[in-house]
Amino acid sequence: MTHVFPAIDFAVYGLASAWSKRRWLEELDWQCGPEGPAAPGYEQVFALWLGHGSTRRPRPNEAWVLTGSIPLRRFGRIRTTLGQDPVQAVASTALWPLVGLVTPVLSDDQRRVWSGHVLTFIEKRAALYETWPQVKWSVDGTPLRARVFQWAGAWAGFAATPEAAIIVVAYVVNAEGLALAQIRNGDDYHFEINAPFNWPGFLEVSQARAFQGSDGSTEQPWPHHVDHQELLTPG
Repeated sequence: MTHVFPAIDFAVYGLASAWSKRRWLEELDWQCGPEGPAAPGYEQVFALWLGHGSTRRPRPNEAWVLTGSIPLRRFGRIRTTLGQDPVQAVASTALWPLVGLVTPVLSDDQRRVWSGHVLTFIEKRAALYETWPQVKWSVDGTPLRARVFQWAGAWAGFAATPEAAIIVVAYVVNAEGLALAQIRNGDDYHFEINAPFNWPGFLEVSQARAFQGSDGSTEQPWPHHVDHQELLTPG
């Protein structure tokens, strides 16, 4: 199924120019309204995700970064409609890809326990976002304060500019001093940011170009970590 959205109409952020590994378009998220195209918020894109690394999933001891850009006003309108604190919703949006990234190989029984706990885990951790340690990032050289949550050997964090919330999920990259930049044309990520967005065509083309025809995947599972026990303990 192919879907064409209007061109991205919010600020998008990726890593600054010092990053020398591959860059690609990972995914976009949108919200659909039940009343049809005339309804406020119908099929509006509210997050764009960019990948950075040697492979689409990180290899041991190799730097890997996922950045997400969220238009705050639109995102806040969607989440407020759902009765959520918008900042807490940004924190939970950061935690979902982190947990997905660090999920180890699980038996069927372990997967049932994990799946039963993961939503509550994310909601509880996101509700405590004000206790997450603060670090300093920069966007086009301008300092920006961020909050970061470390878990199972990787981390997720978020910060806000006047236009957008910026989410980062990373492995083998220091959270302190992370340098970001606004993406103006998408060339480094192999897509045209100012054109109508073809889904999933843009994703497929970007990833094929970034990995030169390979899917960029790696079969190496995430190692088991003591933090995983929080989601693997029955009860």
